[in-house]
Amino acid sequence: MKRFKVFKREKGEFFSRMMTALMAAGLWAAMSLTATAQTPVTINVGNIYTGGTSNNSGSPSESQWDANHVSGQTFLNLKSANGNYTLTGTNANITVRVQSAATNAKITFDDLNIESDMNNAPFVAYASSSATTLTLTLTGNSYLTAIMGGSGVGAFVVGTNIDCTVTGNGSLTATSRTEGAIYLSGSNLNITGTVTVNAIGPSTSPSGPRGVLVSSANSSHIDVGAGVTLNATGYHGIESRTDLTLNINGILNATSNATFNNPEGISMWSGKNLTLRGSGSITVTGKEAAIYTYDVPSILMDDRVTLSITNGFTYSWDTETHTFEAFNPSSTAEWELTGATTTDPLTNTAINVSVAAGQTGTIKRVGGGKPGDINGNGIVNIFVLVALLDHLNGDAILTGNALLAADANEDGVVNIFDLVAILDHINGTTLLW
Repeated sequence: MKRFKVFKREKGEFFSRMMTALMAAGLWAAMSLTATAQTPVTINVGNIYTGGTSNNSGSPSESQWDANHVSGQTFLNLKSANGNYTLTGTNANITVRVQSAATNAKITFDDLNIESDMNNAPFVAYASSSATTLTLTLTGNSYLTAIMGGSGVGAFVVGTNIDCTVTGNGSLTATSRTEGAIYLSGSNLNITGTVTVNAIGPSTSPSGPRGVLVSSANSSHIDVGAGVTLNATGYHGIESRTDLTLNINGILNATSNATFNNPEGISMWSGKNLTLRGSGSITVTGKEAAIYTYDVPSILMDDRVTLSITNGFTYSWDTETHTFEAFNPSSTAEWELTGATTTDPLTNTAINVSVAAGQTGTIKRVGGGKPGDINGNGIVNIFVLVALLDHLNGDAILTGNALLAADANEDGVVNIFDLVAILDHINGTTLLW
């Protein structure tokens, strides 16, 4: 009888914890629906009047926009907070500007093809004074091309304080002759769905454009979801002037296509840290060094990501060497090298790795767990939710591989959003792996 009472009490606690989890998830979902969206509008950029000013119907409930033509350049201004816009068509000389007031805007590129001249970016989301979001959905194949450009000009420019999400099932090709084809100025980029994003700085441009340029006083992150491919090609495939986290669960290819002035696949400014996270693959190819870092102790690396680097130097003495360090120092995973060498034990938290000139080396860690597999048994189920709830409530703090697995959405923080990610996995809505 006593044994039954204990079981009954434990069962009650179990379901109490589960109700807490479900209520928290429901609250999170409800919070995401509180913003009032504007009535969607579709704009064919090829039909915008270039002889004066164009605008929407004037209905206050409709997503507001206007367009004007100045000195041979057309400017399309998206103006509504929570606005919902679909852009389609072709225009050879236009700049789409998401105004600072258009916070939390949602924009769809539907086979959009635009170019911009006169030192303007074809697409720019202006900096916000406070944190906001921009969601871009891709359908079909869209193209942004910056024909000319000056300082701060790229093809797809996202300003300060903006978390930009690119999603959908289409593709986007951004090309710029200066700065970065994708230019993140104090912003973050999250790519989800089943999209392909190509960021191209042409090798023929003398200004050395980057595929992706990250410029900010604050740290930044680029997230690539499972099913996503990001191809960054340019003088540097990716250049970062701030601490950068690449959270890659899909595929990232960072490639240098230049032949002058130290071209690298990934180039970090002096003292800026590079962190590699996720469970996907990162391929970095340099015309010289694949990755350039200076005055930082190591490159931090997650247990589940796979890194492949190609040393583009041709002289035998130009060996590329980096120190890699486990992102989670308490992890029991070990290093595994292919085509690369080290004199350090593979069980060390940090190791020095060398790749010979003209060779490709692969670096990864093996033996770590999967996201969400907190109990380490290869199963993500209701007992995992209980373990995560106990951690979040401070009842039983997770450590080591369990803590690493608890970061189910792999954003570097263990919180309620990981709870939601695990619930989605259990329900089959969005699988973690």
